[in-house]
Amino acid sequence: MFFINTLRRRNLKRLQSAREVKFMPLSKVKNISFIFNFEEEGVLEAVKLLTTYSLNHKIAYNGISVNFGKSTFPQTVMNHNIRLLIKKELSFLKTPKGDMIEKFLTDHADLFIDITPSYNYTFSYMAHSVNATFKVGRYQQDMTPYDLVISSGARTNTPAEYVKQVIHYLTTIKSE
Repeated sequence: MFFINTLRRRNLKRLQSAREVKFMPLSKVKNISFIFNFEEEGVLEAVKLLTTYSLNHKIAYNGISVNFGKSTFPQTVMNHNIRLLIKKELSFLKTPKGDMIEKFLTDHADLFIDITPSYNYTFSYMAHSVNATFKVGRYQQDMTPYDLVISSGARTNTPAEYVKQVIHYLTTIKSE
């Protein structure tokens, strides 16, 4: 496990790149990319909240999650903008691979939101790799890829509450 963790840290360090960070108020966002752990309790409500907000404000969105086990993903949430990676689409280090993830990571997004509740290498790799102007995360980590971390000390910080906080903070940011 130590060897795998060392390789993972090297991968993440390699992904650290200088990029131009621009604070993005939601009023200026044209497209959003987000990742989520569909096994987290209450995350489907958060995804629905974010996608509804995006549709109501004419913002394009792309979401992705990973199925590490044999859980089934509810088809009510699946559409062409929300995708699920399966174990076969991960390398032995749990690094995403394939055309679907390549498109997600290379397509430009004005805003990237990480809804995952805690560190996971696969999601962290995606957060480091995604081509976004502004990145928002839910937790602080070493070599953080996020420009803004919004976390709540409350134990009741559900994914839906987190998405509401992100929307609140990003609507209060004034653009230049």
